[in-house]
Amino acid sequence: MAKSNKGPKKKSKKLIIFSTVTVVLLTLILSAGLYIKNIFGNIEKVEATPEDLGIEKVEKPKVEEEVTYGTYRPDERYLNIALLGVDTRVIGNYDGTRADSIMILSIDRETKAVKLASVARDTYANIEGYGMDKINHAYAYGGANLMVKTLNQNFNLAITDYVVVNFFGLAEIIDRLGGVQMEVFEEELASMNGSISEIAGIKGVEVAKITTPGTYNLNGVQAVAYSRVRSTAGGDFKRTERQREVLLKLAEKSSSVKITDVVPIINQLSSNLMTTLGASDMTNLAVELIKGGYSSNMSQNMFPEAAYSGGDMIGGVYYYVTDLSQAASSINNFFYGE
Repeated sequence: MAKSNKGPKKKSKKLIIFSTVTVVLLTLILSAGLYIKNIFGNIEKVEATPEDLGIEKVEKPKVEEEVTYGTYRPDERYLNIALLGVDTRVIGNYDGTRADSIMILSIDRETKAVKLASVARDTYANIEGYGMDKINHAYAYGGANLMVKTLNQNFNLAITDYVVVNFFGLAEIIDRLGGVQMEVFEEELASMNGSISEIAGIKGVEVAKITTPGTYNLNGVQAVAYSRVRSTAGGDFKRTERQREVLLKLAEKSSSVKITDVVPIINQLSSNLMTTLGASDMTNLAVELIKGGYSSNMSQNMFPEAAYSGGDMIGGVYYYVTDLSQAASSINNFFYGE
């Protein structure tokens, strides 16, 4: 079976974005007089032990100097959080649900660096108890815990926490922010309009389709549909780029959010979010990122890289096959290298 060399192009660039979750949190912290515990009351908080996440044998890099901000131990130099996007209609319902978007956020408290790595959802990886399969199937088999455990075990990582966001709920967040301006191409129209019909049907609303290519201010349903397109050249790798583009546009618009809009935005997000982080954890993390000077040192990349990976048909199913040891080395070098 011959491998295709098509895959994600390596790139690393500065971004003013951590994730939609963090952007909204930053807006919240910059607003005065809001009561954090009340706002985060609807978030589904879950517990996950190191064993649950497969990190009992992984030693995280340490730093000796004292950490000025945050609630984590002073010897924790790196904080790694998985950001998982799912298309389930109900947070916590894993039946048949795979992770649509898999990202890892790594924060380096010594260098003040924030790095965001995407993982190709079709990556052929070992899922404990299920054998070799597409890495995003781990979510369907065992929810976020198994998904993060699979990332840790295959790439020798130490992801300690995760945030799961329901993409359908994000449509309403996008609407509250006034939509996002995106350029839509001819080859994206059919798939995008199919998703618009699906999502609009689920939400019970009427949403206009995009009939011609051009630049549009997409509403929430349209933007989510745009971010789900994967039938064009570049497949899932291009799809991931679209998701990042939408997030970047949201980050740009968050700076103009009025204080009076912050509470409804957070409330809407919280009902579509599940995490191992408590309200105080997220609040203190946002404060740390703001006061710690992280915003000038951010980069991103996608893994596994095409140099050692490629598409392959196994048993009639497409997989993105990679050298897992090389992938582990590459992603660790991205997070922890100079």
